[in-house]
Amino acid sequence: MNKIVKIIFIIAIFNTGMSYSQSVYWRQIFGGPYVDIAYNCIELRDGNYMMAGYKEIDVQGQQFQIQKSYIVKFDRYGNILWEKLIGDSLIFNISVTLVEDQYGNIFLPYYSGYAHLVKLNSEGILIWDRDYSSFNIQLFRGISFENNFKNLVLLGQSIV
Repeated sequence: MNKIVKIIFIIAIFNTGMSYSQSVYWRQIFGGPYVDIAYNCIELRDGNYMMAGYKEIDVQGQQFQIQKSYIVKFDRYGNILWEKLIGDSLIFNISVTLVEDQYGNIFLPYYSGYAHLVKLNSEGILIWDRDYSSFNIQLFRGISFENNFKNLVLLGQSIV
């Protein structure tokens, strides 16, 4: 008997206040009917939130699913503003981190056989997608800015 396991994104925003007690503002479930995992969530400059991970989708003509890098922007009430699948349609893709620059652009590293880095505008429109296979970099696991947004720092692993 086939057993389908469903893992869903659950985001809960807490108010810690001054009394160290916590209250749930809202709860929201993101994802589909298959295994979907969120790895990182950030608060954006515009007061909204963005989360990155992967979402399993059906492979056309097949009886299996493939993981696609997944990014979703939502407001402070959990309403989805936009969501996007990123990556090659033939191999599984995964994103574990993301960062926003001072202009509201999003930098999202993802794995698709080798490390990639995409830049999206605040509306989710792809600006560019860079492939780092020529550097033998397999996956980026961390990303941040330094020196007042002048340098982008990527943490990853390479193939030896």
